[in-house]
Amino acid sequence: MAKRARSADEQEVHDALNDVPPVTPSPRKRPRRRDANATVRAARAIELRIKGYSYSQIADECGYSDKSSAYNAVKTELDRTIREPAEALRTLEGERLDAMWRALYPMVTRQCPELLPTDTAEEALAKMKSGPSLFGIDRAIAIQERRAQLFGLNIPVEQGAVGVTIVVRKVGGVDPAEV
Repeated sequence: MAKRARSADEQEVHDALNDVPPVTPSPRKRPRRRDANATVRAARAIELRIKGYSYSQIADECGYSDKSSAYNAVKTELDRTIREPAEALRTLEGERLDAMWRALYPMVTRQCPELLPTDTAEEALAKMKSGPSLFGIDRAIAIQERRAQLFGLNIPVEQGAVGVTIVVRKVGGVDPAEV
């Protein structure tokens, strides 16, 4: 039977996996192997935990050696299943913020016509209304703040030491001031 040709995506994944250097296990530890039923057992353990079962009961029901093994299986599977949807949700929220930003941008960047000393109050007010929207600017700032929070851009930058510190020591009984 002839082998099926790989798609471009499959080939890219295959090439990427072949470029990864093999992991050499520590001589003290055996490599971890996940049995074929581990995901199914962990999913069942999560279902039981949601229903209010204790970890001891989950261990008995799912065949774990003890309650700590059941706890570790539930925690590991939750970490594994929550991380990917969280990234997808973060991407979706970023796209929504982009769409809102694009809708507000023309309102924020429009130019205000020049006010003249001869303008009446109504004319001046009409010209000011045709300029940038203060509400739009406020909403644009809120979108920028939300984006920074979503993508972790508000992390403070560590401040390093300013200046140079010189340490002078006596070495071998010789005073540096005498040299």
